[in-house]
This record gives sequence, structure tokens and C-alpha cells, in this order.
Amino acid sequence: MDSSPIHILLVEDNPGDARLVRELVHEAPDLEIHHVQTLADGLAYLDQGCSDVVLLDLGLPDSSGMDTLRSFIGSAPSLPVVVLTGQNDEELGRLALREGAQDYLVKGMEIEQVLTRAVRYAIERKRSQVRLMEQNATLGAVLESTDFPIFAIDADYRYTGFNQAHALTRKAASGVEIRHGARLSECFADPADWLAMKPNLDRALLGESIVESVHAGPEGLGRRTYEIAYHPVHVEAGEILGVAVFSRDVTERARSQERDRFARDLLELLNRPDSESNQIRDILQLIKKSTGIEAVAIRLKEGEDFPYFLTNGFPAPFVELERTLCVRDDFNCVLRDDQGQPILECMCGNILRGRTNPEFPFFTEGGSFWSNRTSDLLATTTEEERQAHTRNRCNSAGYESVALIPLRGRDGIIGLLQFNDHRRDRFDLEMIQFFEGMGASIGIALSRSQAQEDLRRSATRWSATFDAIADIVCVLSPEHEFLEINRAGCLALGLERDQIIGRKCYELVHGTAAPIPGCPCMRSLATRAPANAEHQEGEKFYSLVTWPSLGTSGQVISMAHTIKDISSIKQAQVQHDLLEEQLRASQKMEAIGSLAGGVAHDFNNLLSVILSYTGLAMDSLLEGDPLKEDLVEVQKAGERAAGLTRQLLAFSRKQVLQPSVLDVNEITSGLEKMLRRILGEDVELVQVLEPELGRVMADQGQLEQVLMNLVVNARDAMPAGGRLTIETSNIEVDGEYASRHMGLRTGPYVQIAVSDSGCGMDEAVRARIFEPFFTTKEKGKGTGLGLAMVYGIVQQSGGAIGVSSKPGHGTTFRIYLPRDVSGDAAPDLVPASPTRKTTGTETILVVEDEDALRKVIHRALSGGGYNVMTAAEGEEALRICARHAGEIHLLLTDVVMPKMSGRELAHALTADRPTTRVLYMSGYTGNTILHHGDFDAETQFLAKPFTMAGLMSKIRAVLD
Repeated sequence: MDSSPIHILLVEDNPGDARLVRELVHEAPDLEIHHVQTLADGLAYLDQGCSDVVLLDLGLPDSSGMDTLRSFIGSAPSLPVVVLTGQNDEELGRLALREGAQDYLVKGMEIEQVLTRAVRYAIERKRSQVRLMEQNATLGAVLESTDFPIFAIDADYRYTGFNQAHALTRKAASGVEIRHGARLSECFADPADWLAMKPNLDRALLGESIVESVHAGPEGLGRRTYEIAYHPVHVEAGEILGVAVFSRDVTERARSQERDRFARDLLELLNRPDSESNQIRDILQLIKKSTGIEAVAIRLKEGEDFPYFLTNGFPAPFVELERTLCVRDDFNCVLRDDQGQPILECMCGNILRGRTNPEFPFFTEGGSFWSNRTSDLLATTTEEERQAHTRNRCNSAGYESVALIPLRGRDGIIGLLQFNDHRRDRFDLEMIQFFEGMGASIGIALSRSQAQEDLRRSATRWSATFDAIADIVCVLSPEHEFLEINRAGCLALGLERDQIIGRKCYELVHGTAAPIPGCPCMRSLATRAPANAEHQEGEKFYSLVTWPSLGTSGQVISMAHTIKDISSIKQAQVQHDLLEEQLRASQKMEAIGSLAGGVAHDFNNLLSVILSYTGLAMDSLLEGDPLKEDLVEVQKAGERAAGLTRQLLAFSRKQVLQPSVLDVNEITSGLEKMLRRILGEDVELVQVLEPELGRVMADQGQLEQVLMNLVVNARDAMPAGGRLTIETSNIEVDGEYASRHMGLRTGPYVQIAVSDSGCGMDEAVRARIFEPFFTTKEKGKGTGLGLAMVYGIVQQSGGAIGVSSKPGHGTTFRIYLPRDVSGDAAPDLVPASPTRKTTGTETILVVEDEDALRKVIHRALSGGGYNVMTAAEGEEALRICARHAGEIHLLLTDVVMPKMSGRELAHALTADRPTTRVLYMSGYTGNTILHHGDFDAETQFLAKPFTMAGLMSKIRAVLD
């Protein structure tokens, strides 16, 4: 063949396309190029006769379309022309072939691969056509000068020539050895192939040049594409003697075009604003249509697994069986490897974990797996070579061709693309590598889509959360302008959001021309740190908090500002402080009461001794003895001391009560005359009584004592006269009211309010008003036990008492007693009154831990004729009983003793001596006794202090 350079005339007005062609031609040393940009320049250059081939763009500044081609062919009919077309103008290229062009090239990726071959093909085909027309006898030599399959036939469809490439191709396709003169129809193994070609041969024999594309193999990106050209052969002018047929493999160009179209379609899908599910559905449909693969699927990461997200073409049972990849134990728990990662089974797990070794042919450098014959692969490889335990379900389902392509996102592999086909040989490495590139695009797009979806969901959640916050939340600029505000803020301001944004907060909220004093936003702007404050408007309290956001240079660029209504918290704090104060006061009163009760108990023992010995001494003196008058004074002092102990016991809630159902209105009305005498003429007494007042359960005498004490205190507070009001009413105490008044529970009460117009009290005095021995009166004018006794009686009656007072504004005491109380009164434990001196001869066991009192009781009873045994505590008393063979008629025992209580002693003794009577005595009284045993109404009790006469009388009453 001629080794001289091939001269190319490039007619192209696009500088970019021209530069690309020049660069490609420059790489081939036997090609030289001359470039012009217009039809006129091209035709002018043709006149010089320096061109071997023309590369022609049909769209020029001075000509376009087929007219451009016809101009060149008309000027140089023997010169081959290769037309340059755009990616969407392939049909235009085919039309150019019919008009006499030797070939066409699509501008784009494939021009790099086929440019030089196309140039040589065009020259060779043109030369062959010329030689066939001029030298029919030398056709065979001409045909052998090219590698493209070429053959020629005559009008009878007999071979007149063919080259070696055609002979080999035909033999490979049909197994037939072709020869000159053989009929073409006899060289096809399948008659259908001959019948498909014959119409084109007939048209060419009629003078028409035909170019067509044919495909070999199944539809899809893996099939091969061939281009076949049919040209009539003219030996003499006007006479068609045969047809020359040229064929070439244009698979690369076809694949390039198909993949360009696929990439464009995929890019359009990935950039389409749609849901992730719809995107993946359409991607799978596009892949299935473009490749002809039977089944495609996408797995995406979900938690720790990679289940199928969507499938297309797989049967439902297969999808359900293969849905997940994680290995699980018998308890459905995920198994993990040494790094704590979930173990993913099968070949899919290899791809997703990056466990691929490209040394094996079924793995690629890009981390994919592919096989056209899975049965052979499983038979010839081990699981160790396959990198994982394979479940073989794809092969079991009959899928011979399987490919797994990783989907790589921004942070690594996010899933995989799966191809399955029952047919063999559906893939090649080039196709797998192409989809690896597409997989990267899909992975990045899905990562972006997921990120956008996560961002959208996050924004939705943030917006919902922002608006769901009950407190006012807003974002302010450094100039105090609203940048954002939640629904609570809009409702508080009574405006829509767009009416608030951009306005200054202090103008809109406070109606001021500048931030209010103490504004935390001002402090945050100054310090660039969070700040808080409290703000009061009317009766409302608000907590204000500001968090500044700082820019890269440290300046405040915005401020998050919250306003919380803390009015209820403030009220709760006030209530808490009040209850805490009440609790401390109650604990203090309880402690004082316990102390007072203990003192009273011990003092009652001493008074019992004093009064008893005084009585014995008086009984031994004759009338007129001057010493007897002294003893009378001692006895009076002892009785006054006993009165004080009763008041202490009342305060400590340990006095004896005789409760009954009472009408408080009747009691106050019955006391009216006495109260008026106590108050005097200069104090007006007013009673405001509820007509339908409920009943209460209380001790009438003690309730009268309460009213008397309160009236006496009121009189002392009004030395210049005034007004005293006693008011009764029914009230219902609810939870809120009870929480503010220590000792009250919810329910119905009778309220007794005693109000005076006197001097009142300050807070310090009011806090101690119920303490025993606390008084504001002059020395000698009061004991300080009156209000303490009132407090104890009310508390022991199940009620509560409160006081409100201010200096110069009088005082009001409010007593709350439970209303409509039902039940029996406490046991009648009233001590007996001394009546007359009595004696007896019965046996009495006296048990008392106070030595002096035990001795005087022994002396008095022995003097009265009784047989007396004494013990200091319960166990000693039981030992005495065990030694005494005779009858014990009476057990006289203290209630509260060390080791064993009086009640326990009585139970133990009467178990063996059921006829023995029991008389209890105590310095504590009724309530305390009830706490030391199951006493009933039949219980006999003698309260300390007592006289010997009272003791003798009570003993006689019990024995009789």
C-alpha cells in the first residue's frame, strides 16, 4: 500500500471541534490536515488537488445541510467525504451516506476512538468503488487491500469477489467455505439471514446506495452493532452489473452513543425534584430498558443492614428470601465480627464491606463482582476465594449472569446495584466498568438526596418543635430586630409573623424608643456571653434569657431570646416559703408541746405528792391549829399549780376531752351575757351567726374556754374601747386553700372568726403568739398560757387556728372545726371528784415508778385499812403476784412506766386473776392513755395530780 501521508481537508467552523480533530490527527504521523471554516474556502482548496479525504461539517456559515455535501461531491466526485454530525443528528449522517458520503462521525466521545479508522475506511471504500468501476478484472486484488469485510455480487447474486476478512466472517457465522461464483443464498446457515439481506441487494441492483445498522446478540448495552453499506457497481456508464457490500463493526460507536444517551437520561433523573423512592424506581426502569437485563435491584443502608430498597423483575419469593443480609442467631440477634460490625452474608456483603480481591477475575479494581456463569464459578472456586459465605440463592433461582456494583456516597459505600439474568454471557468488563462510574453518580446523588431529605425533615422537625414550644422564642439581630419568632410569640403579640419580622423588639413589646433597663440582650451584646434577667409587668413575672451567636471574628451576629412566664413559679415559691414557715412553726409548737407535756407529767407527780402529804397533815391537826391555815395556803398553791399544768396539757393536746356533737351558734349565744361582762361597756360585741351552720364534734367546756380566752385577749388589745365581732360560717376548704394553711385538709368546716379593732400585732409577735409563756403584757398581768391552751384545744379537736393582724389594724383569729363529723366521743375518762373519806379492807397492788408518790399512796391506803402491796415497775409487780396466794382486789397502776406499760401489766395480771379490778393513773391524761393501749369506755382512770381523798373515793367507787 502507498506509504505517503494522507492529506485531510477539515471544513469546520466550530473552533473547539476543529481543535479536537487537529489534536487527534497530530497523534497519527501518516495524517496531515488543512483546516478551513467556510464552503467557499473548502472548494477553493479542492482546486489545488492536495486532498485525499474531506472531513465536512454540514452546518457552515455560507452553506448548510445536504447542499454543502452535494457541492463537495460535485466538485470532486472521486474524493471521499466523511460527514461530521452532532449527537442528535445520526439520521442526518445516514442520509449523507445515501447522497454519496463515505462515512459519518458523531461529534463527542467516540470520535477519539474511530477518527483515524474512519478516515482510512472512507479512502479505501472510495478507492474500491472507483477501482470496481474501472477495473472489474482486478476486483479481487483491490478487495484484499483492506481489513474490512467486503464482497461483490453480480445480478444473479453470485460472488464476483470477496476479501479474506469476509470469508472468515462468513465461515464463523455459518461454517460455509465461500468461493467465487457461489450463490450468496447458499452461504447462510439460517435462511432468515439471507431473506433479511436480499431486499437491500435488490435495491442496490436498481441503482440505490443503502447503509444500514444491524445488531448481534441480545438487546442492551452489551450487544454488538455492525454497519453494512450496499453500493451498485458500474462497469460501463449507465449499466449496473453488480453490488459491492462493505461491513464494519461499529459497536464502540454505538455503545458510546447508547451510553451517552443513558448517562444523559440518568443525569436528568438524578436532578429531577422527586422523592427518593420515585427516583430509584425510574433508575431501575431505565437500566432494565437500556441493558435488557431481566432483573435489577438497589440495596440501601437501613440501620445496620442493607435490605432491598426497590427491585424490578425479581419474583416476590426471591425478594422476600433475600431481603436482608445480616446474619442472626436463634434469638434473632445480629452477629458481629471482631471489629463489632454486623456480619453481612453472601457476595453482596463482600461488595458492601469492600472485601474484594481484583486478582480474581470475578472482582474488579472498582470493587464490583460479576459472573456470566455462576454455576461454573461455584463449581471452580472456594468460599475462601469468594471472600465470604455465599448463600447461592441467585444460582439456585437459575440466574447465571449476576453483577453487583457498589454505590459510593460521600462517606463510603451506601448500597449496591444488582443485575441478574437467567441467560449466560450478559456482561463484559467494559460494561461493568461503565456501571461502576454510573454507580458513583447514583451513590453521590442518593447521598445528596438523603442529606437533603434529612435536612428537610430536620427543618420540619425544627419548625414543628420551634412552634410547639409554649414559651416565647425569637431570634434578634444586633440591632434588636426580629429575625424569627415562634407561634407562641405571635400569639402573645397578637400579630402575624410577617407583621413582626424586621421590627425592633423594644418598640413592639414595650412601646419604648430604646431597650428597657436590665435587658439581657444589651448585656449579651456587651459581653458576647449568655445573659438572663427577670421582668415584671403588672402581676405577671417573666424570665428572660439571651444566647448570642458569634461570627468568625467574634462579633455578635444574632441573639436567641426566650421569654418564659414564671408567674406560677413565683406564686409557688411564695406558697412554698409560706408552707415552710408554717412547717417550722408547727414543728416548733410540737417540740414545745412535747416539752410542756413532759414537764406537766413530772410536775403532776410532784403535785400529787405535795397535795397528798398536805391533806394528810391537815387531817392530823385539830381545828384551830394555826399550822392548819398554813397548810391550806399550801394546798391552794398546789391547786393553782395543777391549773397551770392543765393549761400546759391543753397546749400539748394531752388533756381529757368529752367531745359531743355541738351547735356552735348555741354556744356563742349562751356565752353572750358573760362575754359582755368581760368586755365592759366600752367594747361593742357583735355576733354574725350563719343561720344554717353545720354541727361539730368538740368538748363544750373546752370550746367555751377557747372563746373566753380569745375575748379576754381582744379586750386587752382595746384598752380605749372598740368593737369585737364573733362570726360563724360554713366553708369548703379546697386543695389550694389547704395548701396555704398548715393543718387543714380539704372538706367541709365550720369557721369561727373572732375579730377586734385593737392595736394589732407585728410579724415578730404574730409568729410567737401561740407559744406557752410568751406574752406581751406587763409582768404579773398574764401567764402566757391562754393562747397556747386555745391552740392545743383546737388542734386536739381536729381543727386548725390562724391569725391575721397588722399594727393599728386589729386582729382576727379564725378557728376551723370539721363539719358534720360523726362518731362516738372519746372514752369518758373524767377523774372522780373527792366526795367523802372512805376505807376498806381489800388487797390493793400499787405500781408507781415515782418513789415519793408510791410511798404516800401506800401510807394513805394502809391508813384507810387496805392491805397494800407496792412495786416500782411491771415485772416486779408480776413477781409479787406470783408469790401472793390470796386474792388481789385492785391493781392501781401508772400508765407510762419503764420496761412495761400499765396496760401491758394489767393484761398479764388479769389473765390469771380475771376478778381483779384495774384503776389507771397518769400525769399524762386521756389522749396519752389511748396511745398506750386499747382502752375502752369501761376503763377507770384517775388523773394526776390528785389528793388522797380523791384517790380513796375513786378506789371505793371502782371496788364497789
